Amino acid sequence: YSTYAADITAPVTTHVMDPSSPDGDNGWFVTPIDFTLTATDLDSGVSQINYRIDGGTWQTFSFENTLNLAPN
Repeated sequence: YSTYAADITAPVTTHVMDPSSPDGDNGWFVTPIDFTLTATDLDSGVSQINYRIDGGTWQTFSFENTLNLAPN
């Protein structure tokens, strides 16, 4: 018989885009765009996130041996 605590806090992923707005004429980007994703879940940590940009292919990023993995 085991008892487990329920994780009721949803994970949150935020993004920062650099440059943050188009840097060319007519709303176009003329330099490469970098995205920084940050994922947090204070109850159980984040082992992986799935993301896609502008309807592209889904990508998975896994965290290993980082502070994102809270001890259970």
